[in-house]
Amino acid sequence: MQKALEYAGRYESFVPSFVEIAEVTKDFTVAQYLQQIGKQLTELQNTIDDSQLVAGSKAYTASLAIYKNIQMAASHGVAGAQEAADDMSTRFPGHKASSSKTATTKG
Repeated sequence: MQKALEYAGRYESFVPSFVEIAEVTKDFTVAQYLQQIGKQLTELQNTIDDSQLVAGSKAYTASLAIYKNIQMAASHGVAGAQEAADDMSTRFPGHKASSSKTATTKG
């Protein structure tokens, strides 16, 4: 587009009568400006996506730790823990409550 405008400025005979160079110049300027904004928005979207991924990963890891702690509490017979473990088991497939009742004690 820029090259066409350059030639149009040098050679008026190249410009069709229905084309207004002033309007084309405005449109070209707006298009360049919008392209810059689009690039900035893309960078911002990528940063948001990355941040969302990191935050989600941290939240999942912490939630999984809580779930595993609830599972341990259930294996020790803590009141309400089995109900919580059963409820959460659908949210953590592959991390089912262990059927083992082996207790690990803290000193």
